[in-house]
Amino acid sequence: MISIESIIKTVWREFTTHFKEWMILLAPFILIGAAVNVGLSYLPRYNDPTKFLATIGNNPVSAVIIFTLLTLLSVAIGIAVNVAAMVSAERVLENKPFDVRAAYQNALGRFLPVLWVGILKGITIGIGLILLIVPGIIFAFWYAFAEVITALDGSGGWTAMRRSKEMTRGRIGTLIASLAVPGLLFGVGAWLAQLIASIVLGLIGYALQSATSGVGATILNALVALVATAIGYIALPLGILTLVVVYRAFRETAKSV
Repeated sequence: MISIESIIKTVWREFTTHFKEWMILLAPFILIGAAVNVGLSYLPRYNDPTKFLATIGNNPVSAVIIFTLLTLLSVAIGIAVNVAAMVSAERVLENKPFDVRAAYQNALGRFLPVLWVGILKGITIGIGLILLIVPGIIFAFWYAFAEVITALDGSGGWTAMRRSKEMTRGRIGTLIASLAVPGLLFGVGAWLAQLIASIVLGLIGYALQSATSGVGATILNALVALVATAIGYIALPLGILTLVVVYRAFRETAKSV
């Protein structure tokens, strides 16, 4: 089994080596996320449903339509980008060229299978949580690789979930360590980058406060939200690479048993 140190080094190497290609791959996700966050910065009452309804004219039907369309768009783009990122991660780990177009072609072809296995996984984990909580947690670890298996190996539905369970059963401790330690390291790094960017922009805004109109302050808030969101999205390949590296290690171990 690959060591945690090797996982971290491999992920960081493939992330930095192909940084430009990763950003091109993530462009749709970053642009949509940026647009949503900038929009929300102009709608400070977003978190209050009652006030939000008042903002859009007290029309519940419009609110439902808006939220539904945004949710469906976010889910669709999220699945496509994640599948494309998984395919790209495996390609670079196999020393193959980074091909953004081929990655999205694969993503479109496996969009529905990945969506379906995600639904099955969510329902199974949800039932486990409702029953006794602990089964749901165990299910979450058992089926951790379900979407990756579907995206990379073509198995879907219950077959992907069964294969994931076979790989992870009895090895949950190793799975947690392999995913959690790199995830914590990269997550803290991204959080610090967001924090530093927010502080710098905040200080700039404070220094310009006397000369900044209401519109200017709103734009500055939007910029802070945009930068924080962009950093979070830029760090997304780190999580995908970690998942794929760990999955490949588990897959190889399962083949050798």
